[in-house]
Amino acid sequence: EDARKELLHIYPQTHEHSQAGIWGSPKALMRLSAALAEAAAGEQGSSVTISMMGADGEGYPIKIFPMSDRQMDVSPSPYVDTYRSE
Repeated sequence: EDARKELLHIYPQTHEHSQAGIWGSPKALMRLSAALAEAAAGEQGSSVTISMMGADGEGYPIKIFPMSDRQMDVSPSPYVDTYRSE
């Protein structure tokens, strides 16, 4: 039951200028915040992974990669519609 108190949903953008969202319980948001801070302090090429759970009871990993501005400039667009059309 304690894991049910750490629910997190991440909703990506579907296309340019659409809203992305992170919804979560306070405990889940604190865990995500700690993982983001750890990744931000890490070196490029490293990663931080945490396991979270959605309201449907299914767990999933979140992998966070620190990247340079240059790497971000050449990374693929994050829009869901881009992946659906490929």
